Amino acid sequence: MLFQATVLGAFLQGHARHFTFKHYAPVAETTAFAIETGQIEGLYTLRRGITEQLVAEGFAGAVGAHTVESLKDDTVRGLLEDQEAAYDMMFDDVASGRELSGHLVKSWHQLLTRHQETVPGIDAQGRRVETPFTTKGAWTSRSNNPRRPDGGIHEYCPPEQAQSEMDRFFGLYQSIRRQSVPLDGYHLFAHYSRDLR
Repeated sequence: MLFQATVLGAFLQGHARHFTFKHYAPVAETTAFAIETGQIEGLYTLRRGITEQLVAEGFAGAVGAHTVESLKDDTVRGLLEDQEAAYDMMFDDVASGRELSGHLVKSWHQLLTRHQETVPGIDAQGRRVETPFTTKGAWTSRSNNPRRPDGGIHEYCPPEQAQSEMDRFFGLYQSIRRQSVPLDGYHLFAHYSRDLR
């Protein structure tokens, strides 16, 4: 999730001079986007039709029964509110001209994961487990290599190299920005850079 926030921030900075998102997008769209972000990241799986209900009615009525995982009511509401708050924070930061940096991305991640209690993992016997999530707003300290459907492993950057690779990412990004690359160049960069994890 931390890396996705970085790439979204890079993309947004490429567009910030063209519009202010809060003025551009209706509240319902930003709420739906925030809800879907949590689902994409695997924080929760909402039952069919719940996204539309929450967009229409707000998060106050969100309950654990709305999720496939049957999360606690306060956890579901907290996660949803965190996604929306982080989404707003990202756009505010970009619109105000804050430079994309490790500190900025870590602050987004800390907010995105404020109510996330666990992260999925695999134990030594290959079983899926939930591990307490205590390092919010920090580069990864553990290997996070997803298993592909064919059983192979897609290897990401080793944890001990995360800081140097993110420094490299920000350096490349700032170099591209200084060159006034057209917006399509930002899209290309954001697409390519997701493989840097």
